[in-house]
Amino acid sequence: MRILAVGASFCALFYHFLLNQIEISRDPDWSHAYLIPAISAYYIYENRGRILALPARANWLGLPLMLLGVGLYFFFTLGPTTNHTLQGAAMICTLLGLVLLLMGARLWWALMFPMLYLAMGVRMPPRLLLMVTPTLQVWASRGSYYLLNLLGYDTDISGTVLTVYHNGKTLPLNVAEACSGMRMIVAFIALGIAMAFLTCKAWWQRLALIFMGVPVAIFVNVLRVASLGIASTINPDLARGEAHIFIGTLWLIPAILIYLGLVWIVQHVFINVGDDGPGEPMAPQRPAASTRLSAAAVAAPRWLAPAVCVGLLAGAVAFAPVQGAMGIYLRKEPVPLRAPLSTLPVQVGPWKAIGSDEIVSPEVIREFGTEEYLTRNFARDGDASSGVLQLHVAYYTGSIDAVPHIPDRCFVGGGLVRSPTTTAVPLDIDQSLWWPDPDTTDETGAAGEGGYLMAITSGPARQVVRMPRLGEAGLRLNSSEYWRHEDREHTLAAGYFFIANGGVTASPEGVRLLAYDRSSKYAYYCKVQFTYQHPTSAVDRTDLGREASEFLGLMLPDLMACLPDWRDVEQRRWEAPPAVEGTGN
Repeated sequence: MRILAVGASFCALFYHFLLNQIEISRDPDWSHAYLIPAISAYYIYENRGRILALPARANWLGLPLMLLGVGLYFFFTLGPTTNHTLQGAAMICTLLGLVLLLMGARLWWALMFPMLYLAMGVRMPPRLLLMVTPTLQVWASRGSYYLLNLLGYDTDISGTVLTVYHNGKTLPLNVAEACSGMRMIVAFIALGIAMAFLTCKAWWQRLALIFMGVPVAIFVNVLRVASLGIASTINPDLARGEAHIFIGTLWLIPAILIYLGLVWIVQHVFINVGDDGPGEPMAPQRPAASTRLSAAAVAAPRWLAPAVCVGLLAGAVAFAPVQGAMGIYLRKEPVPLRAPLSTLPVQVGPWKAIGSDEIVSPEVIREFGTEEYLTRNFARDGDASSGVLQLHVAYYTGSIDAVPHIPDRCFVGGGLVRSPTTTAVPLDIDQSLWWPDPDTTDETGAAGEGGYLMAITSGPARQVVRMPRLGEAGLRLNSSEYWRHEDREHTLAAGYFFIANGGVTASPEGVRLLAYDRSSKYAYYCKVQFTYQHPTSAVDRTDLGREASEFLGLMLPDLMACLPDWRDVEQRRWEAPPAVEGTGN
């Protein structure tokens, strides 16, 4: 009962982290996290005899380790920065200190693996994953390209896009981030560590099994992508949607069988002289009943476990008041759009939409990370021969940790070459029709926190919308130039910026400063991306800045009419934009 009480108090203290962990485990890349505690528990069960035979004695060295973990958890939760990965490290540090304090050094050492193994369920920082994912995409696409051609399928590759030619048909296959194999690699590393400690005794066998998980995952992912290419020659729908996911899931079975085969080889072929067998797990020893009872008892003195429970519960109870006193919101609530992005006008000034709005596949939507998006092409007077400006807008809200799908990654993944530098191009937006919000202007008449307003005439009555806070840097595009391999004559330019909680920033890092201000209960950000290309000549950042400035100066009020009014959000007002007298065009 004491152990259960201590465990419940421990979970109460780390309630916010565990709640976030459950939500993160719904991400397919981290769905294996549900199995990590079960594997740790199974390890303890398999070695219960040896563990219960060890004496339990209090070790006061565990107290500073436990307090360090609690302090680090509060710091990485309520301190200057919030970091889920470091919160997980702090929780494990607290657990290590707790076990050492209550059970002593010998039991602490015996339980070291199942405690540290819990780290395999804590999500790594998204930025770290984004550094590795593009490389894995390239490996998966190139490996599949060579394999498909080896099997007799005529296949081309451009970046991470495969094109299979079959019976006069062109079948493109995009190796997206979700197909990079990162999910399988993380899962196989976790599986390798579990198998190593459950089945092997020699240290080199354990290291071999852990490291073999990576090449197995990469190899099987190449087979998976190639099988999708082959399936698309039978029916293109087999490489999309639910069929795509089902085929990918089926490949986990041979992947596990391959890995288990390597485990057998390591255990039975490569055996150290003097080993007690081919890496057999530690045999559970069932001690006498009296020994089990004394070993299972919580370490003396008897008041220590209740005191630890009180301390952990005190920290859990104090968490909410401290959070409230600091004005911190750990979980952001979503803010709905005021109007669908599809309602943006198809013509602004001389710019007219050409073609239909782009509708992407479910796989690409998963890359977007949102279903609230719009991709629409515009040209002056609807004439594409003068150049095409593509507008892509994507809306995110709630507790979102990463800023996904920017041209720096997705264009390169699509087979384009990016210029070596990324430049912030200023946008010259006409602000002559903006006026300060009279409710927030200061004594000098300058705009206060409310920013500027502008009237738009997109309907029968004029709507007054709040324009974004531009800040000292103004409005800028984070832009680069792209081209196909060996085709510099048709360079295109792409750039993006973000509108987050009523402000603007040109960088993904700036989104966290704006949208994830911990003093705000709500959070949203909107990525606005422009791509400009000319059918007969190359374009550069200057061309993009000129065209995007004119277009955005006309479209921005309509976009802000779709996005939430941040001042209304802060004041808990959710009405539609106010209308004023007048008639529209």
